Amino acid sequence: MPRGPKRARGSTVKILCAWKGCRRRNIDVKNKSHALEIEHVNLTETRKLRSNCGAARFCCAEHLAKCHLPERADRGGREALTAEQCCSLFETFAMEVQAPWAGVAFLLGVFMGERQACVLGARDSWFTGIGTDHPCINVPRINKKTKAREIPLDKSFAALLAQWTSPESGPVRGGGGSQWPHPDQTLQMADQERTGAQKRKRGNLLFPGKLLSGGGRNYRKPVTERGWHDRFQVAQSCIAKQRTAAEAEGRGHVFDEISLARVSSHSMKKSTVTLLKGAGVATQVISLITGTSCRMLENTYFQPSRKVQRDAAAAAFSKITDGLTSLHSRDVAPSSRDVAPALFCTQCGRPAKAAWCYCRSCGSELTDL
Repeated sequence: MPRGPKRARGSTVKILCAWKGCRRRNIDVKNKSHALEIEHVNLTETRKLRSNCGAARFCCAEHLAKCHLPERADRGGREALTAEQCCSLFETFAMEVQAPWAGVAFLLGVFMGERQACVLGARDSWFTGIGTDHPCINVPRINKKTKAREIPLDKSFAALLAQWTSPESGPVRGGGGSQWPHPDQTLQMADQERTGAQKRKRGNLLFPGKLLSGGGRNYRKPVTERGWHDRFQVAQSCIAKQRTAAEAEGRGHVFDEISLARVSSHSMKKSTVTLLKGAGVATQVISLITGTSCRMLENTYFQPSRKVQRDAAAAAFSKITDGLTSLHSRDVAPSSRDVAPALFCTQCGRPAKAAWCYCRSCGSELTDL
């Protein structure tokens, strides 16, 4: 096999094989075809790479395979939850995961129809009209995916938020002594529309993150998406145990027929759209509430539950099954009056006729027929 020209005297190897276990110091992989895009590289198996590295090169296919990340199975789209499942997930967050803030954040995301980045960055200054007949949330443009808009808030949920954040009525309490708002957290939910300087105030974070130096809260930064994701994984594990226990007792569970791996923060917006569509709300109205185009809502976010699909199939095809049942129940066989009963000899069991006096097979008298 041709190896190309020899390396010039004094020339050094420009790029070594990226696999950290490679001992071939005399092979330059600069022009080798064995390369991987950086997003497909297992960085724990490579040498230290530059921060702006776009691809890793290797001296052979074997070393490339050692650093190739395994293909992740496609989990598909996220699940849209029913109202009962939303309540059950809230209870799991509060009591078993011991993170009532995560339960409130999930419910807030459902009522807002927003993604996790917007929900985790929510502040008390966004809420107006709490305690009035027209509560709403004024969402700013916090990133490129969030559309600044005013979202009407359900009066009952607004009353719950006011109750939970009020010093008189007390917070949401969960397992292990956990609560939201946190013991040293102060939230000022507005009971009337803000004007002037009040609108310019940034407000307090609803879901502050943790301090790296201890167990306290950092009220200047929100909960990270990783911390939010970790709480979802714990909740999935708890619900899986609940389903196993319910199955052992021979009863159903509210999360039956649901893939728990697909229950995540993105289930919030899918649940919002699906619940609104189920209530007969027009797609244009849902688009204004969620800040998402009608086309995207129909193609991506609307996900009818399996119960809705079963009910739709039953309503559409019930007439066919009813017609088949009526056809099957008709008496299409000959009447029993037209068919003579079968006769047999009591001695040998052979067929006989009513006009016979003796069996023609064994000769026995057929008086008992």
